[in-house]
Amino acid sequence: MPLQLSSRQYVDGHGLQCPVCLGTTLEGGSITVDAGHCYQDMSCPDCVSTWTDWYVLTRYSDLEEGTPHDRNVQDRSPVCPQ
Repeated sequence: MPLQLSSRQYVDGHGLQCPVCLGTTLEGGSITVDAGHCYQDMSCPDCVSTWTDWYVLTRYSDLEEGTPHDRNVQDRSPVCPQ
């Protein structure tokens, strides 16, 4: 079966159609995360094609700034065995 969608067309369509048969019943495996990107094995049960979707880090959101830990050792009581 000839390829129906280029990689660019697939991405522009948000990965909602099989790039071979244009089916919409896609199945995805677990997502593997690496530094700055992740990927997912995909398949189409209609034409039995398989491929890998790649995701790239583009931003972060909903940041809640934490409080730094107290690093002043002098304020800590020494722990001594009795």
